[in-house]
Amino acid sequence: QFNAKKEQLKALAHKADEYGWLPKDGKKGQDEETVMSCREILQKLDDDKLVIGVIGQMKAGKSTFLNAFAFGDEVLPAATTPMTASLSVITYGEKEEVVAEFYSPAEWKEMEYRAAQEVEDEYADDPETLKIKAARELVQKAARLGSSLHSLLGTTRHDKVDQLTEYVGADGRYVAITKAVTLYKNMESLRGVEIVDTPGFNDPVVSREARTREFLSKADAVLLLLYAGRPFDATDREILFKTVGSAGTGRVLVGINKHDTVTRAKYGERMSEEQLIEYVKQEMKNASREEGNNSLNELLKDITPIPLAAEMALLTLIPREKALSSEKWKAIYQHYSDEFDTSDFDELRKWSRLDRMATALGDVVNKEKASILFRKPLNSIMAAGQNKLNACIAEMKQAEEAKKNLDLSKDDLEEKKEDLAKAKRNVNRLIGHLSNGINEKIFDKKIKLRNAIEDARDNAFKEMERDIEKFGFFDRVKQNNLYPKLRNHAEKAYKSARRSHDEYQYSARKVIRKVVEENLDDINYKLYTYLDDFDAIDMIRSLKEKILFSTECAEREVPAFSDKKDSVFFITFTSKEETSQAVEQFKREFPVKSLAEDCFSELPKIVDDVRKGIVEEIIDPLGEL
Repeated sequence: QFNAKKEQLKALAHKADEYGWLPKDGKKGQDEETVMSCREILQKLDDDKLVIGVIGQMKAGKSTFLNAFAFGDEVLPAATTPMTASLSVITYGEKEEVVAEFYSPAEWKEMEYRAAQEVEDEYADDPETLKIKAARELVQKAARLGSSLHSLLGTTRHDKVDQLTEYVGADGRYVAITKAVTLYKNMESLRGVEIVDTPGFNDPVVSREARTREFLSKADAVLLLLYAGRPFDATDREILFKTVGSAGTGRVLVGINKHDTVTRAKYGERMSEEQLIEYVKQEMKNASREEGNNSLNELLKDITPIPLAAEMALLTLIPREKALSSEKWKAIYQHYSDEFDTSDFDELRKWSRLDRMATALGDVVNKEKASILFRKPLNSIMAAGQNKLNACIAEMKQAEEAKKNLDLSKDDLEEKKEDLAKAKRNVNRLIGHLSNGINEKIFDKKIKLRNAIEDARDNAFKEMERDIEKFGFFDRVKQNNLYPKLRNHAEKAYKSARRSHDEYQYSARKVIRKVVEENLDDINYKLYTYLDDFDAIDMIRSLKEKILFSTECAEREVPAFSDKKDSVFFITFTSKEETSQAVEQFKREFPVKSLAEDCFSELPKIVDDVRKGIVEEIIDPLGEL
C-alpha cells in the first residue's frame, strides 16, 4: 500500500509537469521558490526509505519472524550466537545479492586488543566480561581464514543470496569478520523499505554498536520481539530502556512471539492471549515508572503488545509442497495441527496473528511515515496548481475591470483612481498590523522553543560530565566504553531539540494561518469599502490557499546528529582533559539559535506574499487599466 501510494504520487508529478505546472530545474520564478520540480519530487520519493528495526533477545524468533513477514519462505538462516551476530539490512534490489562489509584493519586491531584482556571470572555476565569473551570467540573463528584474513579486512564482498549463511550463519566462513550484511531481494514489497535485523548491544566493536544505534535512531518503527515463555524479563527491559531509549526511536511496537507456548500450554500455567497482553503491559508500565525515561514512557503508554507465532505463520506461507514433504516442516505442521485442533492452513495462519502485526506496522507506514514523506511533494504539486489558478483568476478579474472602465466617464475614472489610492494605503496599514499580530502571537512560542532546545543541550552536557567523572583515569578499554555513551547523550539531545522544533513549528503554523485568515477578511472588507464594484472574494480565497500551501512546503527537515560527521564525538581522545574539552565544544556548537530561528523563518515571506497578492496583483493592476 505504501509503495502503491508512492507510485500514484509519481504519476501525479509527471502529469503536473506535462501540463507545465511545475518549474524546471534552475528556472524557478519568485512564486515557485517553495515548489519542487518534477525531478526533485521523484528524487525525494526514491531516496526516502521506510526503516523498520527488529530487536530482541537471541531465541526470540527474529529470523523466523523476518522470514515470514518479509519473504514468506526460509531465506535468513537460524540465529548465530550473540557473539557473532552482525547487523543485517534487508531491502529491494533489481539484482538479488548479498553485500557483506568486513571490519576495517583498525577495528580488527581493536578486536584483538580486547580479546587479549584478562577476565576475573569466566562465568561473569557483566557487559565488559561479555565483550571480552565475544572478542575472543570472533578472533578464534577468524583463524580459519588463515593468511587471507588481513587481505579481506576493510573490503566489501558481493555474493549470491544462497551464500548468505557464509556471512551470518553460526559456522559461516566469514561470520567472524562480517560487520554488516545487506540482503537485496527483487520483491516489490521491499521497494523503498529497509528492514534492519540488529545484533546484541554488548558489542565488542564500538563502531558496529554505534552503527546499530544510528540505524535505530533513524527507524520509523522498532519492533521489540519478546519470548512468551519469559515475556519482558530483565534482558528485554534493558534492551528497551537502555538501547531503544538512548537511540531516540520514534515508534515502538511490541510482539510476544511463540504465544502458543503459553496460551496453548499443556504443562504449567496456561494464560489466555488477553492475560498475556495485560501481563506484559503491566510489566512495561512498572519498568517505565522505575526507569523514569519520560520520552520513552510517552511512547509506551498506549502500546498494546501483539501475541504472534512466527514459526506457525511461516509454515502457512512457504510453498505447500515444501511444508508437506520436508521432514522438518511435516513435524512442525503436525505439532501445530494437534495444538490448535485444525489441519487447515488458513486457520493456522489466523491463529499465528501475523496479520495483526502486519496491520500494526502498516498503520505506522501509511498513517505516519506516508503522511510525512508524501506531504511535501503533494503540497508542492498543489501549490503549483494554486499558482496557475491565481494567475487565471487575476487575468479574468483584470479583463472584467478593463471592460467596465470603457463605460466610465473621465470624472468617474478619477474618482476610482482616488479610491484605489485610499484602498492601497489602508491595505498597507492592515498588512503592517498582520506582521505585528503574528509576532505578538508567536513571541511566547519563540522563547519557549529556545528554552526547550537549551534544556536538551544542558541535560546532555550534565550527563556527559557525570559519565566522564565516573570513568576516572583513561585506558583504551574505558575509552571504548565511554564514547558510545557520549554519542548517545548527544543523539538524545538532537532528537529532543528536533522534536521541540517540529512541535513549535506545527503550533506556530496554526497561529499564523488563523491570524492571516482574520487579516485577509479585514482586507477584503476594506477593498469592498473602496471598490464596491470589484469582487475580490475569489482572489482572497486563492491567496489564503496559497499561503496555506506555502507554510506546508516551507517545512524544514532538521538534520539528525548521526548526519553530523564533523561532530567531536566521531573522534576519540587520549585524555580526560581532551574529552572534557570536546564536551564543552559540543555545548558551544549546539545549534540553539539556528534551530529556534529556523522554526519561524517563513514569517517575512508570508507577509510579503500577502502584500504582493493584494497590492501588486490586485490594486496596482487595476490602476493601470
